[in-house]
Amino acid sequence: MVRPGLIFCALYTWNASTGGRFLAPYLGKSLPDSSSIGTILACQMMITSILGGLGGKLADKWERQKPFHGRLNVMRLGIFLGMCITLLEGTGNKVISSSTSNIVSYHVLGGSIRFWWNLLLRSCYAIAVVFTGPVIDGLVLTHLKNEGNHSTEGYGRERLHGAIWWGISNIIIGIACDHLGYDVALLIMILLTSLLCFTAISVYESGATQQFRIPQEDGNHNEESMLLADARQEAALDHEDSVICDKHKNDIEIQPIDSQEIEVEQSLWVLFILVISTPRRASFLLSFFLLNIGMAVVENLIFLFYSSTLGSSQTMCGLSVLSTILLEIPIFYASPWFLNTIGPRMLLGVACLAYILRTIGYILVPHMGFTVLSLDLLHGISYACSQTAGVEFMARIIPDSYEASGQGLLLLIRGLGATVGLLCGGMIQDALGGRGLYGFLCGIVTFGFLVLVVTSCVVQQEATN
Repeated sequence: MVRPGLIFCALYTWNASTGGRFLAPYLGKSLPDSSSIGTILACQMMITSILGGLGGKLADKWERQKPFHGRLNVMRLGIFLGMCITLLEGTGNKVISSSTSNIVSYHVLGGSIRFWWNLLLRSCYAIAVVFTGPVIDGLVLTHLKNEGNHSTEGYGRERLHGAIWWGISNIIIGIACDHLGYDVALLIMILLTSLLCFTAISVYESGATQQFRIPQEDGNHNEESMLLADARQEAALDHEDSVICDKHKNDIEIQPIDSQEIEVEQSLWVLFILVISTPRRASFLLSFFLLNIGMAVVENLIFLFYSSTLGSSQTMCGLSVLSTILLEIPIFYASPWFLNTIGPRMLLGVACLAYILRTIGYILVPHMGFTVLSLDLLHGISYACSQTAGVEFMARIIPDSYEASGQGLLLLIRGLGATVGLLCGGMIQDALGGRGLYGFLCGIVTFGFLVLVVTSCVVQQEATN
């Protein structure tokens, strides 16, 4: 039986090769400061945030028109675009570096030719991310619903496959970069992982079609079988909804939104208004937003801190990614238990606490070593808990047929936080150094955590009275 975790494996190896943590040190070969790198990554993230909901809407539309194929075709489009753009970016950087023309040293609007070239290509790459990120989440949620399960109860277990291969691929890239150089290593990985993604999507497409669609047969028997399959799926979803409502009927933040309230042409705006319509929901998303300001820096700029401040090699940087997923994997696997036991709100609080402890450690650690690898274990807690909490929060209140749109909205909020983090992070690192940057981020996330806790206490006290 085919699982969406297969696509997670391929997609996250592709992400590591085309836009992962080694992107910042790769850009650092051509760009002079952290501010330039942060600005490029922030623009990429901003475009992804703005267009993320549109990618989800397009995937939902194609899926309604062609079930079991629509979302997968959108992902194919995104992967092909990302592959072409990153190959073009690398080729352009090579040409610019080897050019003897004086034009290379010219500055346009305050930026070098290298800066504007990478900014343009990274902005185009953002479109590829739009067609993959929210789409895979919507795909997983739909797959689980077709199985008659809770819409997000198995999400973490599917997602953990991505975490495993994210770590493995980063180790491979780190070793390859030390021995082959960035250009050759990333070229090989981009081609191999793109091929892997296309293969995984085709395998899943074939298996899912056979698994969930009744085979075409002649006459009335086929029509009767299709009606029976639809009835079974509808009954399973009705049972699921009743279980969720009974279990969480006193929790205001997860009451589902009625699809009648949403007009298709205004779905994203209406969804956003409905999602922040209560203090608990608004405080959850504010804390989620602030946490992603900090998470974006450690996911994109951390290797600059490791290399410049702590003196790390690229192989050691790759090993640090492996360290981040060691706790990520069991948390994703046990996510149904965590969600049923403490709920998405407290799970987000745990993510904030782990991040705060990690950044305090970065301020104090003297050099790269096993102490840093131990601190990186906390990233697995922050990432897995925040990812699971965010997807669960959104999925519980979003109506059927809007799964990818809801995840696109979540991507928008996450992306806006990441944009702010990257834009400010590079500037702060240039001004205050790496330790000053992580002290600042520690304060930001602490504020979000306090808002989450205080709102929960106030709402709970009002409910008691």
